[in-house]
Amino acid sequence: MLMKILFFAGLMSLCWWRKNIILLLLSMEMMLMILFLMISSMNFMYSSTNSMFMLVMMVIGSSIGISMMVAMSRLQNSTNSSSIWSLTFDKNVDFFGAIIFPKF
Repeated sequence: MLMKILFFAGLMSLCWWRKNIILLLLSMEMMLMILFLMISSMNFMYSSTNSMFMLVMMVIGSSIGISMMVAMSRLQNSTNSSSIWSLTFDKNVDFFGAIIFPKF
């Protein structure tokens, strides 16, 4: 029962902090850990299967987190996401999509 409450609290915080990238990823990581603990508390799987399942969940969670960070940094041109924006933005294209040629 406690795990379900914690999972729904993580889901609520995921929706609540959707504009702050770091807190959004932390709440998503909390949800993944609680989901793993709920699955591992059932005695249906062996420990190696649990470890492999946890590895798959963490890889999926981190790839979703990276894609969300890139998407949010492109949507919000704020100072919090300017470092991510500078890494993902193509410097040879201006704001309107025109190609900028380097000046020599």
